[in-house]
Amino acid sequence: MRGVTWNMIVVGLCAGLVACAEEPIPTQEAAGAQEAPALERTQIDDTVRRHLNQVRYCYQRSLVRDPSIAGEIVVKFVVEADGSVSSATAEEATLPDEVVDCILGVFDQMVFPEPTNGGIVISTYPFVFTAG
Repeated sequence: MRGVTWNMIVVGLCAGLVACAEEPIPTQEAAGAQEAPALERTQIDDTVRRHLNQVRYCYQRSLVRDPSIAGEIVVKFVVEADGSVSSATAEEATLPDEVVDCILGVFDQMVFPEPTNGGIVISTYPFVFTAG
């Protein structure tokens, strides 16, 4: 399986909600010669940012029950040749299961631009949530 992993740091900001960092670090997951990424960093960022309100909602609805909830999740997802997400999993998570499941559901519904080389893209996207 060939793909490119983009490590994106998303930090708690905006009264403890989610905001994106500026510079992800691309790393080649497949062994061998360097290849151009199948998706540009900005394409991944733009798609995830369009869904940030849904990701925030996953966290905010849990805050109603427990205002002290805080934690992190690293979402690993696979973008297929048609731009659909075929897999979204939590590589790491310190949030309640209901928040994790909700965020993974948001990623499952995302549609990215089609990768330019016809292959797949494997990416990780970390989020940090803080309560106020």
